[in-house]
Amino acid sequence: MNRNDPAKRYKSARGNLMAMIVLTVINIGLSLAGSGRAFLFRAFLPELAIDFFSDRIAWAGFVIAALLLGLYVLCWALSKKESAWMTAAMVLFAVDTAIFLVLFAMICLGGAFEVGMLLEVAFQAWVLYYLIAGVLAAKELKGVPEGVPEAQMPPQEDGYPVQGSDYPPQESVPLREPSAKRRTILRQQTPGGLAIEVARARGVTELIADGMVYAEIRGTLEFAYELTACVRGHDIRATMDIRGLMELYVDGVCVGKKRRIF
Repeated sequence: MNRNDPAKRYKSARGNLMAMIVLTVINIGLSLAGSGRAFLFRAFLPELAIDFFSDRIAWAGFVIAALLLGLYVLCWALSKKESAWMTAAMVLFAVDTAIFLVLFAMICLGGAFEVGMLLEVAFQAWVLYYLIAGVLAAKELKGVPEGVPEAQMPPQEDGYPVQGSDYPPQESVPLREPSAKRRTILRQQTPGGLAIEVARARGVTELIADGMVYAEIRGTLEFAYELTACVRGHDIRATMDIRGLMELYVDGVCVGKKRRIF
């Protein structure tokens, strides 16, 4: 999952939601077929409902399971255009997880704990993690900072704020001129003509805009970092993660990527 791209994080959350739905349905089918196998990447309550009512009112368990799975499918389908449905899926699965953990605790206190149960806990947490990540990504995609009315946001044009808007970010102060012997790693120019460059010179990684260094990080070796600046009203961010993936963002839009080896 790409941590820097909210659109990809949201898409990943929807993908994991659908995978959970499909595997839950498969688990129910395997259970009815008498198979001793089951996938752990699933929702707990639909399976619990069928097991609980199997010796009482079998059809009731299937109705409850179908309703729960139907709600998940509805959340998945409608979340493509409305992020509130991703929140609904997260809440629904959070309840699922809470009941699962209560029963897990009761089993442990009863002395019936098995190491394999930890895998069930891990996969339950996995699904919930991706749903929470999807909800947070949806908030980022809305692009409205908390506490700032949408009407006060700067007008957009081709993904960048229009120059001279009434919402200018605070400008960064340049540190110095860049090194003449620098090695350019990544270079990009915005539609408005702002030249951005990330370069390396004598153990220093420099974030350069319009021919001036606005941020830097020193180190003989490059590790994960984030360099930021605001130049001509544009928010600039250059990052590199521990895997060596380098990305350049302008006003929240990824404009360049590069995989670093050294």
